[in-house]
Amino acid sequence: GAALPPFSPGGTSGAAASDEPTYCYCQRVSFGDMIACDNDDCAIEWFHLACAGLPPDFQAKGKWYCKECTVLKQEGKIS
Repeated sequence: GAALPPFSPGGTSGAAASDEPTYCYCQRVSFGDMIACDNDDCAIEWFHLACAGLPPDFQAKGKWYCKECTVLKQEGKIS
């Protein structure tokens, strides 16, 4: 079979409406279970569990930070 064309964010090949907001590292629309970064100033804010490396049944116990915000927290740049 023919290979699918590579995914291109903002392209017209996707089924989603072009005005639908995108989230996550993958820059795709909201689908499935997602988790929010607890840094109020996170550039992305919402993440698909799989893209964040979390299991499908993940339940946050307390605050959760994305990779970038975890680094900022470790560097003391966010509280």
